[in-house]
Amino acid sequence: MSLPTFFAPSATLRSGASIVIDGEEYHHLRVRRLRVGDNVRVIDGKGTELLGVLQRVGPREAEIRIVQALSGQSESPLDITLAVAPVREERMTYALEKATELGASRIVVFGSKRGRAYDQQRRLERWKRIVLEATKQCQRSRVPTLVSVPSVEALLPLERPSLGLVLHPSATMPDGEKGLPWSVPKPAGVTVVIGPEGGFAPDELRVLETGGFLPVRLGPRVLRTETAVVAALTLVQFLWGDLRQTATAEVV
Repeated sequence: MSLPTFFAPSATLRSGASIVIDGEEYHHLRVRRLRVGDNVRVIDGKGTELLGVLQRVGPREAEIRIVQALSGQSESPLDITLAVAPVREERMTYALEKATELGASRIVVFGSKRGRAYDQQRRLERWKRIVLEATKQCQRSRVPTLVSVPSVEALLPLERPSLGLVLHPSATMPDGEKGLPWSVPKPAGVTVVIGPEGGFAPDELRVLETGGFLPVRLGPRVLRTETAVVAALTLVQFLWGDLRQTATAEVV
């Protein structure tokens, strides 16, 4: 059974130290009905993962004593960036949760000509909370970075991994293939761009292709945004990440 996970700044995390949690993290502790003496897992969101023991539970805060470092192996060796156009709130929540569970290193939400308008600042804070909670739930040690940019054009200057893919239902690969590029050598990282449900405008698609993104499609059916997120990240993790390793080990 996985340990309850709490987030704390890295400056306070070292063996033998005590940390105080309050606010949302304290609320999480109360919901889990944890008691003094219970073991917990503490992360800083940057890769540090430690075992702690609950020392004290007060009316508004609790204290955890750090015991030792943990050697977690939940981070993928594949550097994955997901760029996604926003959709309705409940479906966006699902997409962000699953992207985090499937090992995305960073998530970029971008505006598009045929996409939904959204209050960038207000929703960005909520989306960051969703990503943090998903990180703790799936026992990761790194919280994916989450940023928002206003347009497809703004994706190009961003630092990104070596292989760029843009999902499009009518895409055809240069060699005639229509799916993911199976023959591509294993990249150090992958950026997957998933557009709005109204589709990319022709000029947006040209911008991405000119910028080096390879157009691909996921089968003969048109997928909703959140479905495409799960399908695409599962495939790239299986092709070049850690899902193939896990699946092979379990079969053997």
